[in-house]
Amino acid sequence: MSSKWISLVLVAFTLSSAPALAADAPAESRKYDFLMARLAANEGDFDRALRLMDKVLAIEPGDPILLYERASIMADAQQLARAETELKKLLERYPDFYDANRLLGRLILDRSGGSPARIEQSLRYLRAAYRIMPDDLASGLTVAQILVALERFDEAAAVLATVVERAPDNRTANYSYAQVLTRLGRSGEATAFLERANLADPTFAPVVFQLLDIYQKSREWAKAAAILEPLVAEDSVNPDLRRQLGFFLLRSGRAAEAREIFQSLLAADSRDERSRFFLAESLAETRNFSEAEKLYREILQYDPYNVDALVSFGLVQMATRDFDAAADTFKILLGIESASDPVKRLARTQIAAIQHNRGDYGRALDEAVSAAVGSERLNQQAANIALDVYRRQERWDEGIRFLQRLIDAHGEDRYLLARRLEFFLRSGRQDEASAVVRTLEGAEGGRQTVAEVYLQTEQYPRAVGIYQQLRQENPKDVPTLFQLAAAQERSGSHEEAEEIFRELLAIDPSHAPSLNYLGYMWADRGVNLEEATEMIVRAVEMDPENGAYLDSLGWVYFRQGKLDLAEKYLIEAAQIIPDDPTIQEHLGDLYAEIGKRDEALTFYRKALDLDPEDEEERGIRGKIAELERHAAP
Repeated sequence: MSSKWISLVLVAFTLSSAPALAADAPAESRKYDFLMARLAANEGDFDRALRLMDKVLAIEPGDPILLYERASIMADAQQLARAETELKKLLERYPDFYDANRLLGRLILDRSGGSPARIEQSLRYLRAAYRIMPDDLASGLTVAQILVALERFDEAAAVLATVVERAPDNRTANYSYAQVLTRLGRSGEATAFLERANLADPTFAPVVFQLLDIYQKSREWAKAAAILEPLVAEDSVNPDLRRQLGFFLLRSGRAAEAREIFQSLLAADSRDERSRFFLAESLAETRNFSEAEKLYREILQYDPYNVDALVSFGLVQMATRDFDAAADTFKILLGIESASDPVKRLARTQIAAIQHNRGDYGRALDEAVSAAVGSERLNQQAANIALDVYRRQERWDEGIRFLQRLIDAHGEDRYLLARRLEFFLRSGRQDEASAVVRTLEGAEGGRQTVAEVYLQTEQYPRAVGIYQQLRQENPKDVPTLFQLAAAQERSGSHEEAEEIFRELLAIDPSHAPSLNYLGYMWADRGVNLEEATEMIVRAVEMDPENGAYLDSLGWVYFRQGKLDLAEKYLIEAAQIIPDDPTIQEHLGDLYAEIGKRDEALTFYRKALDLDPEDEEERGIRGKIAELERHAAP
């Protein structure tokens, strides 16, 4: 018997016989016999303990605490049938005796032998104990476990809801509740309780792995990495856990950390092909393309039809603009019978992109339409390639029919509706365009989408009008102010754009996109160059890997005549965004300015290869012609 119960019993004796204790020797004797009985029970001398308890009960035969204590000693002595009988008698007279209900419920459960009737009987007493003492979490959890075993999940959920309400940080309660909710088809609710269980114990593996399954399905890679890290720290030599963590880090954008994990795994086991593959992926993500290519070649040397490696290898070749080699890689993929349909669609999409880049628009269109139509999920890259060909060749009606096929397959996706609106506007079909506008305006974010399409189709007053309405509804909304300022700038209203950007920066002085946009706008016009430099430097400090910001900084230094600094930042920008025609043109302007004609021509031609917009293309061709004319004998 615990000290707690000895104290309880002493209190009971004191209360029941207080007037006589001071002079009543028999009362002192009863107290002594009771204590000796408990000491004997603690020492395992159950026969003596029961004799002494019977002696006390002969004087106080109806005392419920003494009756409970005797039944408890019987249970300890493995006289389980007698203990059960005594407790049942006790509870007939005192049905709200918490300890008796709790002990009897557990005794019956232990002796149930799987009998449904006995389990139900046990459940009745344990439920009574939990009702009387709601803070008895152990009884609550036991009740819930019995109900789960009986497949009475609704009742189990109700019990566990009260347990987690009283013990929100209890690992077992939250985990059990999550399991029951999942069995009831309420998985969305279950996730929150799994996360609470994980907070209570970050190294409880069953919770971690169940959450990992959920996060992988929802592609929440950062969350997956965060909950796996404590397990890896606890078992740092487990290669499977470390490889899985590296994968989650890679997918969540922490490629440099993933690369370190895969490098160490491969150093420990040079035959670890999965780590070799993911190391190559990490290197590609961190733009170490030559090292990534080397690893992909190693994999393909021993497994030339490894689909994952071929896909990634081909995408790296696309990133380095090695289009001939990329085309060969994707053709190999198309010839592998076991390659899945999504993989083959990806290969066709990349082949379409290569043909588009080469200016072979007919073949690009065929491949893009083939990759886009019939796809289970919307293939936006293939759709973009096909729509660009229709746009270039002003085949508006064909583009509209193509979009209708995609809408029939994928529903009124906002991207598809936006492209449909664009094609209706470009073809002059105003009534149909108005119908699409009404559909979009009824969806969340739809008005912003309509405004973006108006900008793309150079209907600037309409775009500005929408953004002004949104501004009136929420005058301090930073994204709306940014879009309104950009629309004003594109419409040629530079003073209005500058005013709105200044208003935005007064609300959020650290809004890097606005700092960069306004700084570049001034640099491009050759005004306010000192302030422009300060703004763009601040943007770069906040996001030093942003190629667009680095290009802006290089460009403002070019405008100031600081050509060494201009070259430094423009080269960095081109390394981060190698396929941006504007950055390549800026490098051409720089080398033309310092008299390096051949280098300037190289960058201008690279810019043309990157498919600039029409106006930009005309400007670049003019610069090339000028350089070539001056170089002619």
